[in-house]
Amino acid sequence: MRVTMCLVVLLVLGLLLTPSPSAQTNRETGSQTETQGQQDKDRDREHQPGMQSGEGDQASMTPTQFLRHAMMANMAEVKLGQLATERASSSQVKQFAQHMIDSHTKANEKVKEIAKLKGVETPTDLDEKHKETQERLSNLRGSEFDRAYMEHMVKDHKEVLAAFTAQSKNSKDEEVRGLATTMTPELERHLQMATDTRQQIGAGRAE
Repeated sequence: MRVTMCLVVLLVLGLLLTPSPSAQTNRETGSQTETQGQQDKDRDREHQPGMQSGEGDQASMTPTQFLRHAMMANMAEVKLGQLATERASSSQVKQFAQHMIDSHTKANEKVKEIAKLKGVETPTDLDEKHKETQERLSNLRGSEFDRAYMEHMVKDHKEVLAAFTAQSKNSKDEEVRGLATTMTPELERHLQMATDTRQQIGAGRAE
């Protein structure tokens, strides 16, 4: 009798502890859904436009994001430089702007080469953020333009330099890491030039 009762108890416990087919299916479905959700997030992130420098962790940019970001930054520097050669009143600012046009045009050709290898589409127009900057500066003239343009150049080069530095140290993509490493010293020079030029015109020496 005692043996029989023990067997019954063990049988009942076994039934209680054994997951039902529906529960097992729900767990598997939940796991699959979570995995698919993460894959969707990764895919969406990969196809986002290049993250703006200074937003979030620069090292977390995917190669696609970074290349788009770099091409957009170069395009913006060229367009704003062209605007500055027309609107600036300071000879120092005009000289700086022309250097930005020449340097970033060459830099963008190098970025485009890597982007083509990676199958990354080249942007044909500025994004909204850079369009807003261009529009804001286009409404200014003379020394007011000079100051606003150079302030933006210092800020922008700090942000772009941060992105390139992060990629030169952390990117797992060999071509992207090499590109960032090669271009970082030139961006450092640009930042120093922008800082120096801003100081020059800040002393009221607009010409």
